[in-house]
Amino acid sequence: MNILTSLEPLIRESNARGEPHAKLFQHVAPEAKASFDDHFRAVCAEQQSAARQQQKLAELLRPGQAPLQAKDEVYREVLQDFVERSKEPLRPLDRAGDRPGARIAQAAALQPVQDLIWTGFHIIRGDAALDVFGPPYSDTWTSSPGAAAAALDGSFHINLVASGTGSGIGVWAMAGSAVWVQFTPRISPGWAQVRPYTPFDYRWDAFLNAQSYGAFGIYVLSWDLAGRDQRIEQKYYYYFWKDIAYGWDADDHNPSYYVGGPTPVDQPPGKGWDGGFGYPPDRQAPYFPVWPNRIYKAAVWSFGGTWVGHYGFAVAQIVGAAPFVVVGYQLIFP
Repeated sequence: MNILTSLEPLIRESNARGEPHAKLFQHVAPEAKASFDDHFRAVCAEQQSAARQQQKLAELLRPGQAPLQAKDEVYREVLQDFVERSKEPLRPLDRAGDRPGARIAQAAALQPVQDLIWTGFHIIRGDAALDVFGPPYSDTWTSSPGAAAAALDGSFHINLVASGTGSGIGVWAMAGSAVWVQFTPRISPGWAQVRPYTPFDYRWDAFLNAQSYGAFGIYVLSWDLAGRDQRIEQKYYYYFWKDIAYGWDADDHNPSYYVGGPTPVDQPPGKGWDGGFGYPPDRQAPYFPVWPNRIYKAAVWSFGGTWVGHYGFAVAQIVGAAPFVVVGYQLIFP
């Protein structure tokens, strides 16, 4: 039996537990999105600060690069080829259940693999209860063009491509997408952990003077049963990749980006994608406390970013999905 089919009764039960608070969840949804907008802007500001630092370094390199690259036909041809190839439609996600690592990733979502740290003690035990959620999800969030998310099937993507203008002005972009799950804790007071199963494919490149990064995160909010007293319970994210390329021959990329040659001169950019899982055991968000008489909304999100200086090229592309999301609960006392 397919694991998603076997989880359907649990998903129906978890959804049914939230139905008595359906209007309340609907009432707080705009607040949740506004709070997440603020969080995303803060993450963007952090990345822009890093980009400005590289822009200053690029100023030192530009006088030597400009005359060379202005006359370099290979550079112009390669850059144009980068741009044209990266305009191709994103490939569909390979969602086969037997993709390498799928069973391990599914098991990691369904059972805890982290220590729960409480008042200095390490607690290692199975969850006392689980909620399991799946599509259609309650809501989605996207930042801008370059990102998309679908509640119906839990799919999402990030698609950013940037090339240097030679004008002395850096080009920066960032995009994010999320699906929301909402729940009332099965155990409270207690601890909860959001563990999504999120297979994804990705492609990235940072060429010459550029940055590329892709990340995954969990953002959790709660309210009392009157829809007030909003609290941010968790702000977690990590970088699946984060790269800064700097120099005349700098070119960093995912393992399969080039097909047939190590550099763009030897072989123009291929269509090489690699695959992964967004929340492997060593990258799961930590547990957070949950309390009685409160409702919770969690954004399962991904984001990517690119920055290019005067010359160069950057790609950050993610195509993924969240077939199911587990919320595991632990008793507050061991």
